[in-house]
Amino acid sequence: MRAVQCPRCGAPAPAELGARESICGFCGARLVMDPPAPTRPAVPPGHAQPHTPPSAKAGLAAVAILVVLVLGGSSLAFVLARSGPTGALGTTAGISAATLVAMPLDESAAAVAQRFGTTVREKRVSSTLGDGPIKHVSATWDEPDHVTTINLGFRDEAAGARLAKALEQQLGRGFKPMSSDGRSLSGQGVTLTVSSSLTLNAHERDDPRWKLRFATLWRATLHATFGAGSPLDAATRRNVLNLDASLADLKQVDLRVPFERSAGETTRVFPAANARGSSQGVGLGHPLFENVNVTWENAQGGAVTSVNFYFWTDGGVKDGHARVRGCLEPKLGQPTRRDTDFAAGKYSLDWPAKGAVPRVHATEQLLMLFPAAGTKPAGWHAVIDALTPCA
Repeated sequence: MRAVQCPRCGAPAPAELGARESICGFCGARLVMDPPAPTRPAVPPGHAQPHTPPSAKAGLAAVAILVVLVLGGSSLAFVLARSGPTGALGTTAGISAATLVAMPLDESAAAVAQRFGTTVREKRVSSTLGDGPIKHVSATWDEPDHVTTINLGFRDEAAGARLAKALEQQLGRGFKPMSSDGRSLSGQGVTLTVSSSLTLNAHERDDPRWKLRFATLWRATLHATFGAGSPLDAATRRNVLNLDASLADLKQVDLRVPFERSAGETTRVFPAANARGSSQGVGLGHPLFENVNVTWENAQGGAVTSVNFYFWTDGGVKDGHARVRGCLEPKLGQPTRRDTDFAAGKYSLDWPAKGAVPRVHATEQLLMLFPAAGTKPAGWHAVIDALTPCA
């Protein structure tokens, strides 16, 4: 085994002794290895050197351009086998930003590899970019005719920071800081992460709308990176990515419908809601609450068992239940306070069900609404009206 360098991307490429071909593990380029030409025997004194006609020399030059690498006293000659534009010494120039922007997501790996002028390596297609903020791109296919992962490598750290900021402007607060450096948006089978590189990954493809969400996040990425297309608008965030829905719109959901009709009722009002189980989740554009889950009993004719509002976990909400108290007390009266960790100053608040109004219970993590025997739509709406302007 010899460790040789790919003349296209500079990555190490394994080469078996005596092998005629190798594949670059990074960019997928096929490397054709020719042994060096045999040394011509010395011409005895008095004998003329054989003459090669100029036309023959030109023909040989047209066959291939060789890159000779000397390793430990021996040499190997490489020809980078690809179609498309080439740079000096036969190395590929990589793809342009326009080629990456035009890459269809619903083509096979082989079709995209042909567009890139490279080959498929273990379900992955890779290439370099000659200039701009992105240095290299790789895409992976776990579906036969649709990309499932895209990774972009930044040319420098500043490029990654700029891209994260531009994506935050499109995705809003849902594009949250990670515990380590970077930001991430994850939901309903698709995750977009920006840290040392950008990764767009479809990790749960049983969701029937994952392809639409994947394409939407890729569109946001291309606009943030290259200025291509248009940025995401509020309707797309709400109706495709399940972000920034209005809390007030929750009043349009009929909480009296049985479990078997719950998914259809929730998505009637919130088209992008995560409505595949007994708990229907909606991403909110609210200063205190990141999302709301409406849960039905998982049984025929099952009724709503709770409506849970979760405080933001991005560090932007402190003492959320104390802030909620100021909004609810004018309508619900004084709550009962119960210490849950006296030494740490942790507590919960509880408003019992009263008339048509459901029971309300608040902790540091969330606010919960529980129906009671007399709960009616007007009671749900009274609580929602009190929470909507709360900040």
